[in-house]
Amino acid sequence: MRLFLLTLIFFLTSLAIAQNPADRRIQNDPAAQELLDRVSSKYNAAASLKVNFSLMVDTPDEDAYMKSKGMVYLKKDKYKIDTEEMLIICDNVKRYVYLKESNELQINFFEPEEDEIESPSELFEIYKKDYFYRLSGEITDNNRKLSVVSLLPADIRQSPYKMILLYVDKEKNQIVKGEILAKDGIKYTYTISSVEESPVLDSEFTFDPSDYPGIYVDDMTK
Repeated sequence: MRLFLLTLIFFLTSLAIAQNPADRRIQNDPAAQELLDRVSSKYNAAASLKVNFSLMVDTPDEDAYMKSKGMVYLKKDKYKIDTEEMLIICDNVKRYVYLKESNELQINFFEPEEDEIESPSELFEIYKKDYFYRLSGEITDNNRKLSVVSLLPADIRQSPYKMILLYVDKEKNQIVKGEILAKDGIKYTYTISSVEESPVLDSEFTFDPSDYPGIYVDDMTK
């Protein structure tokens, strides 16, 4: 459970404020940028989104293998992640992490790390962080042709990652999978099975402990 919690906290928060690629000293692949710009524009144009995803975590220790799936609800800077194991809600001020099995809630102020990947939705924007990117070819997956974009950290010494691979459906301007290779040998694979532009109520981004009888609350904001 600890590995699962750390993994989701590490990845599942809001979209990061991105640096302009034109300001970098690294020369990126124009074809890759054009493709990723189309993807980014598509999702940024949506008022709110529902994303169906799965996450697999492969570690050097086979016993620590993990697989999960769930839904991400996005509305501007707010998000909600609902999986079988936990519920994570962020209203862009506080982050609520609820463990379903143990009926425990932890509340923290939302303080995203600028140099880390923190959400499956951030796959849509990750290239705007400090990465060098290029097209690495195409593959066929489930009768779909997917373009593969490789991202390398501009400062490999400071980044926790060695490489990120994005698999893009060019016809739909949609990222369908992201593979994140960490320096510690762990591989994170996000698969996005569906993205729906759909209204999401503001009430989705609130958490009321009174709805959970017997809940244990650890409020780190007080």
